Amino acid sequence: MSKFKVVNGKAKRWGKVSLAVGIIGVVGVLALTNKEIEVKANGVDGDITIVEETNNEYIPTKINVDKYVQFVTYEYRTIETYNNVFTDSPEVTNLSQDGMYLEVVSEKGGFAYNSYIAPYSMVIVKNIPWDSGRVTFSGMGTTNNTYRIAID
Repeated sequence: MSKFKVVNGKAKRWGKVSLAVGIIGVVGVLALTNKEIEVKANGVDGDITIVEETNNEYIPTKINVDKYVQFVTYEYRTIETYNNVFTDSPEVTNLSQDGMYLEVVSEKGGFAYNSYIAPYSMVIVKNIPWDSGRVTFSGMGTTNNTYRIAID
């Protein structure tokens, strides 16, 4: 459960989201950076409590790949490249018996992501910005082997 503070008719929340405006009343819906939050106000000034939080930050991905790639332990090798024109949050799944390192970079330099993916595990590459240009997914193995990678 999250809390907001209402001061002069404006709801403030510090952290990832810095300011939300216009919360006056008993119950309302507030949209904050891809999240819908149902709030209940205790008055014009005072506290409001989040009753229910719906996480909408994962946007359906625009890439769908399932392939085998030969990885080595000393360099990153390209898994897939695609042209990203919308905000995207793809899931990358390592369907192999060995762990791997993932690197995702955008052509325009506005996005970079690095992660280790354990065997038979997945990570979500959150919020690749819209209009990032070509986005490249690369991997490096913990052993020299053929890996099965799914991106969707």
